[in-house]
Amino acid sequence: MQHESMVHALDEIRRTLKPNGILIDLRPVEDNWSVEIVSSAGWQVSGRLSDVPAAVADDEAAFNAMREVESKGWYIKKEEEEFAFFYWLFGIKWG
Repeated sequence: MQHESMVHALDEIRRTLKPNGILIDLRPVEDNWSVEIVSSAGWQVSGRLSDVPAAVADDEAAFNAMREVESKGWYIKKEEEEFAFFYWLFGIKWG
């Protein structure tokens, strides 16, 4: 997604938020995270997120869009925190 589209989306969110509403910008992307496959046999690293340039570019565009809307006074950053983020994908076992 391009930066300009993100700014437009943030403007629409601002328009629909109630006064003093809260926007949570949660992006589970970092340019060098390992991508792992986990199974009953164990886990193995299958690559790094830097292998997916579109995800890294989208994260940078989102960062720039948030910086722009903050400079316009649309949003005020109240807190920032980094934390580990994990999610699991499960498949169906056949047979």
